[in-house]
Formats: sequence, C-alpha cells, structure tokens
Amino acid sequence: MDATSKNLSSGSEKHGGHRLALWAIVAIAIALRFALAATRAPAFKPQLDEIAYQQLAQSVLAGRGLVADRNCGPLAVAGHATSVWNCGQPLYLAGVWALAAQKPVAVFAVNALLGGLVVALSYALGAAAFGRRAALVTAALMAVDPWAIHYAASYYTEPAYMALLTASLVLLGASGQRRRHTLAAGALLGLSALFRSTAFYFLPLVIAAGFWRHGRAYLRQGVAFAAAALLVVTPWVVRNVVTHRALVLLDTKAGWNLYYNNHPDAEASTSLPTPPELATLSEVARDRWLRREGLRFVARDPWLFIRRGFDHLGQLWSPWPWTRRPSAGRAIAALYLAALEALALAGAIAAWRRRRELVLLYLLPVFYTALHFVMIGAPRYRLPLDPVLAAFAGHAAVAIGSTLSPWPWSKTAERAEVDPRRMR
Repeated sequence: MDATSKNLSSGSEKHGGHRLALWAIVAIAIALRFALAATRAPAFKPQLDEIAYQQLAQSVLAGRGLVADRNCGPLAVAGHATSVWNCGQPLYLAGVWALAAQKPVAVFAVNALLGGLVVALSYALGAAAFGRRAALVTAALMAVDPWAIHYAASYYTEPAYMALLTASLVLLGASGQRRRHTLAAGALLGLSALFRSTAFYFLPLVIAAGFWRHGRAYLRQGVAFAAAALLVVTPWVVRNVVTHRALVLLDTKAGWNLYYNNHPDAEASTSLPTPPELATLSEVARDRWLRREGLRFVARDPWLFIRRGFDHLGQLWSPWPWTRRPSAGRAIAALYLAALEALALAGAIAAWRRRRELVLLYLLPVFYTALHFVMIGAPRYRLPLDPVLAAFAGHAAVAIGSTLSPWPWSKTAERAEVDPRRMR
C-alpha cells in the first residue's frame, strides 16, 4: 500500500470514528431527555406560559382555532381569537397530540428527539466553524446541557425553537452561493419566529452581516433569504390583521413586557395586579395602552430603566438563577453554565481574528444581550444561544488540550479540518 492509499485509509477511519462518536453522543442526549420525561410526566403540571400553550392547543384540536379562555391571563380577551402568543408552540402541541395521546409524555418524547437533533446540528455548526474535533466537544456539551435537558420535559418553546434556529444558522454557514440553502435558512428562521418573535428581529442583522462580508455580491442571496422568511410568517401576519383589524406583526405581548419590566413596583412584587383600565379594551388596545404606560415609566425614571436592564442581563447570563432556592440539580446546572461561558469566552477571543468569517456566531449573543437589556431576562431565554456558546467552547477546549497534553492531533491538523468556504 503506497503513502497515498494509507492517508486515504487513515482519513476514512477518522471520519468513521467521528461519526460513531457523534451517534453515541446523540443517543446519550436523547436517553437523558427520555429519562427525565419518564420521571416528570406523571406529576407534571403546566406553569405560566405553558398553561396558555396547552389551552390554545386544546382549542385548536377542538376546531375553534387559537381562542383564549380565562386561564390565558390578562392580555388575552377570553372567548376571542388571540395573538398574545405566536402560533408555533400551540400548533406544535396540537400536532403532537393529534398523532398521539393528549398527555405530557407524548410532547416530552418529541422534545427529546428534537434535543438529539439540536446536538447533531450543534456538531454541524462547530464542524463548519472550527473542525470536527471541536465539533465533537460542542455536541458533547449540548448533550449534557442541564438547561436543555430540563426544558425538554416542558411545554415551553425552547426545544422546537432551538432546533429551528440552530438549523437556520447551520444552513447560513453552509450556504455559500447555493440558493437552496439560503432559501431553507430563511424559511427556518421564519418558522422559528412563529415560536419566538425574537428570531424575526434577527433577520435584518443576518442580512447586514452578509453585506458586511460580501458587499454587493450578497444582494441576491440576501433578498432570497428575506423573501423566504417573510413568506413563512406572512400567513400568520395576515391572520392577525384580519382577526384584530389592526396591524399586528407576530404577537401582542410587547406592551406587557415593557410595562412590567419598567413598573416602579415590579421589584416589590413578582406579579403586578392587572391594571383596571384593561378591562374594557380589546387585545390590541390593551397592548397599546401597556406600551404607552411602559414608555411613560421609562421617560419618568430613565435610571431605573438602565438599572433594570443590567438586572435583566444578570438574570440572562448568571450561572445561578436569581429567584431559585438552592438544590443539587441547580448547583450542577450552575457549574455547567459557568464552565460553558468561561470556555465560550476563551474560544471567542481566540477566534477573533476570524470574526468576519464567523460574524453570525458573534452577532447572535450580542443581539440577545441587547434585546434582553430591554425585555425580561431569564436562563431559558439564553438557552437558544447554547449551541453557539458550545461551538466557541469546543474550539477553546481543543486548543487548551492540544497545548497542555500530547493529544494525537496538532493545531495544524485542527485548522486543516475547517473548510474555508463554510460559515459564509
């Protein structure tokens, strides 16, 4: 066997080994999520937004559409079609329950499978940016992510939203000049916006980043990406306009977030009383009233707004949930997140010279940080960033390992695994 044949054989074996390792990691991720689902499902009781998602899904299954009842909170008008919550999560729950028993374990099982998909997508994200060895670390970090495991056994948007957003990022990285990848990335971002409006506001930043990287050559690709995303959200926007006879893009919750986060008494009470002025107003009028009052609070005391903003960032990025009592599980989650954030920061600094190539990986955490300075901060709102953080962390872990120990690969080999045509 000549040298060329040996090299090809060695490369093939390495690729096969990576695939086996990835399959094992994905299997472990799904098993961990299934285990929690089996434990939590029998005594599960929906909380907060989960209650609304459950009620709206049941309304869809009953043929009434997204119609709120009195359990949906003060923003929706009971007995009327609502846009307080985007349609994605209620339709997702309704779809699962239409195919299986209307029980929590059915949703948790699908969430567990989506968790495995997120791990595989995180591997693809890390491989495109930093090579396959860093990608295996990325996948391993996501497989054992305590927050991702926790929310897999819930009705919250995180499992589906993470899968859609991460898939969009992977396709954006792989798109190059391939229009089908660009269109799919835009459609997936549009779908993710139907679960969480946040994704929709990331769209112009993606296009701006494309122009920053490629200049005018990005024009066709940017138009295709935006068109695909807008095409997906348009039916929901049209439904909202027809239902409310007013321009409602994705949801009517922004007013409450602005009002609640800037109310002078919000620190003294975790649940503010519903303003009596809302009683006779329509859903859209409630949103507008709350938005005006929220802006009035900001204008009256801008320093309170700034201080609250930093509180939100603490809640978003702090390894320890501020309002939670100590427990062994939360301590493990805190240690995990502290290590993930430290490694991700090290990886982001190490890769800074490639910032133009990796602009979306840098841009997404910055976007979320700016958004949640204004809006409420909580650990679950950071969770969609974990694949990006894990990719940077994987890069740092491999760099540290190759420096401190005689691992069977060199920095040169790791760099050679990164395809310069990716992450465009």
